[in-house]
Amino acid sequence: MIMLGDVHGNWELLASVIKKFPSDNIFCLGEFGYWPKHDNFILPPAKNKVYFIDGNHEDFWSLRDNGYLDATSPQEIRENYFYVPRGIIVEIEEAKILCCGGGTSLDKAFRTIGETWFPEEEISYSDMQRCLKQLENNEVDYVFTHSAPSLFEIKKSINLLPFTSPSEIILNEIIEQVVKQEIPPFWFFSHYHAHAKNIYCDEVNKKYMPWRCLKIGETFGIGDSYVPNDIFKDKN
Repeated sequence: MIMLGDVHGNWELLASVIKKFPSDNIFCLGEFGYWPKHDNFILPPAKNKVYFIDGNHEDFWSLRDNGYLDATSPQEIRENYFYVPRGIIVEIEEAKILCCGGGTSLDKAFRTIGETWFPEEEISYSDMQRCLKQLENNEVDYVFTHSAPSLFEIKKSINLLPFTSPSEIILNEIIEQVVKQEIPPFWFFSHYHAHAKNIYCDEVNKKYMPWRCLKIGETFGIGDSYVPNDIFKDKN
């Protein structure tokens, strides 16, 4: 499986990734560019499956009106293209993946509600509850989100302003659950448009959880499992 950073509707970029990895499933970590009412929403043909979670810049009202936003399974929006709703676990290549898109637009004050900004972008309390419900009886291999939990301190790694959004705080609740697993999952996200990687250390449970941030268009290949001391191998 190939992880993919933000696409932002750059279909030439997406087509190049599909061409480069024709036999792999591809998973975009949000900011896919889901704006179906726009004339340029013309997805490149794909024989492999392309999955995506929502970022903070998608047409959420179209996702809602098409019945995708609150679905409980991946939704095929075009042939071989699947939107993955928040708070569900998908199984791809024998790996269990907890998915939760969403995030906060720092420039929302300059956007127009219903046109370029939608309140549904924020990760809600109910989104978090769905994630925790899934984790009651499941252990997962990966967590895919768009934003990062504030506990990852990603902004220190890439020198961003230390503003913490509500979405980032809500994601901290998921950490408390998944880090208790026998083998904590590998956590992927994008949103910050930067390449970064580190390991979250839970001193209470004496557990370590690797995380990785992908920049725009960055790809990263993952297999069915990872070795904690050798987890960061790019596939570019």
